[in-house]
Amino acid sequence: MFWFIFPIGHEQGRVHGWPYATFALIFINLAVFFATLGPMWDSVDVQLSARQAKRQLLCEDFLATERAKPNAPSWPPLNAEYCQTHYDEFRQFATDFIAGKVVPADDPMFTDYQKLVDTWQAKIDRGFDRRYGLVPKHFNPLSAITAMFLHASLGHVVGNMIFLYLAGGILEDTFGVVAYLLLYFIAGFFGNVLFALMNAGSNVPIIGASGAVFGLIGAFLPRFAKAKIQFFYFYWIIIRWGKGYFTLPAYIVLPFYFLENLVPALLGAEHTTNIAYWAHVGGFCTGLGLYFVLRYFHPPEETVEEEEEEELEDTSAIGRAKRRAERRLKGDPEATDFFGRFRKIQTNVAEHNVIVAKQDAARLANELVEARDLPLLGDLARFFVDVPGEPPIPDRAYALLGPYFAESEMPELALQMYETLLRHYPTSPLAPKALFQSAHLLATASHNAPAARERLRQLIARFPMHPAAAEAQHVLTAAGQTGALRF
Repeated sequence: MFWFIFPIGHEQGRVHGWPYATFALIFINLAVFFATLGPMWDSVDVQLSARQAKRQLLCEDFLATERAKPNAPSWPPLNAEYCQTHYDEFRQFATDFIAGKVVPADDPMFTDYQKLVDTWQAKIDRGFDRRYGLVPKHFNPLSAITAMFLHASLGHVVGNMIFLYLAGGILEDTFGVVAYLLLYFIAGFFGNVLFALMNAGSNVPIIGASGAVFGLIGAFLPRFAKAKIQFFYFYWIIIRWGKGYFTLPAYIVLPFYFLENLVPALLGAEHTTNIAYWAHVGGFCTGLGLYFVLRYFHPPEETVEEEEEEELEDTSAIGRAKRRAERRLKGDPEATDFFGRFRKIQTNVAEHNVIVAKQDAARLANELVEARDLPLLGDLARFFVDVPGEPPIPDRAYALLGPYFAESEMPELALQMYETLLRHYPTSPLAPKALFQSAHLLATASHNAPAARERLRQLIARFPMHPAAAEAQHVLTAAGQTGALRF
């Protein structure tokens, strides 16, 4: 049996611009990993050689002890293979020998072993991972930073970079580059510090960006607690296999992820798994606390999704639009100017000046979107439905008008807006929501369940990684059980 589940995105994944700081961190981490492969492998090779040398000497001491016994066996022969075939006895002997329970500390057998350990330890301490990783026994604040850019394997660095990309881009977008980088490095530093405190006598170094990445996850939780995180899963059981997607809110996933690291840390699992659980816990808690500090001094900006959600779902926008329509009827200068420009566009179309009319309409539509003059924007969009060629209305205008007409109890016009958006802007970031909302209208207002099902299937096929696709799959799955589409 084989299976895995991995996060691949979340509904706050779109940003206003390129997250340059996040991409820079990813690039630096990957560049350092590939640039230090040789020195890191040399360090690992020294550690493996030291382990083999100590094991060989302990085996020789074990065999010498066995030969000294009065009833020493003649068969099997007491050679290196004997340590393998009698591994449990050999392991117990090694544990007792290192603890000083077999021979006194001044015994030549023990002093020879100690010299060997000291010799190899000196070589290990000169290793690349010891010089630039954080060794708790020899704590160095600078090493707490340099350790954040070292990784032990390709899987280690790739896993960290995926989480850095998922959580980092949106935090950089909302907090800004400076605050974001402060969050990253402070969380990584104190995550490593906590690991060093909880393993004060350890000579094993910590490397990796996990503490910093967990800091971003900790800051992500209060800021986007309701955001749905999308996962990909794959399983293989003997002759069957399957894959798919599902979503869970951050307020369920991230606390579970934190506990998944806190519990092993409390149980002391770091000594057996080589995973720095305390660094993860420290980074998460630091990021969580820093979020509230940064929010106080530097309130986060709205995300792209939050801005669109406000435009598409805020019912007060309709109220503002209706008030603007009333102002136009009363002769408000700004509103009258919009109306006059619309009349001029209609005149140009009637006189076959379609190119000029569309250019003017594109500018007017964007201004109407900003002004939330939805009644006039709706008139403009409906007017160009019958004009040949591509409409000059932007996709976000149709996305605004769909909910507006639906809440104004004009579902036919709402469907027309969604369908126009999907026909002329099939790859728009707003298309998945348009597919879902139009399916909702087809099922509830038009009572056309087959068309609604087909619209949901289109959403899943065209945008399988979008959170709306997961909602569509949920609706279809529930409908398969109940026979009715329930949104």
